[in-house]
Amino acid sequence: MALSEHEERMLKELERALYADDPRFAGNLRDGWSQGIRSPKSALFALCMVAGFAAIIAGVAIPFTLVGILGFVMVLGGLYGLVTAMRKVSNAAAPATSTSPKKAPKGGFLDRADERFRQRRDGNGTDI
Repeated sequence: MALSEHEERMLKELERALYADDPRFAGNLRDGWSQGIRSPKSALFALCMVAGFAAIIAGVAIPFTLVGILGFVMVLGGLYGLVTAMRKVSNAAAPATSTSPKKAPKGGFLDRADERFRQRRDGNGTDI
């Protein structure tokens, strides 16, 4: 289902705000997760998950509970391995940061969104 023009504009605004507020986090999401999905380990874990789903279906189709339980364990193991493999790639791609903590700028995206919500609720704001 396609997004309406209004939804697309809001999504692009959210994306721009994310890049403006925390470019490192946004870069990690864009680069690290996409690289993690393409890794060979990720393909192996995804295959394990598919086999697990097949085993769950087989365990339900035939009255043999152990097959379904093993399938469930395979799905959980594949999901855990997939997430950890993607996190490792994402953490390796993250640039080193300085030891001094950075303060978030005042008036960030969430503050502006909260203010717009209050204005709409009170009837003082205009729709975007």
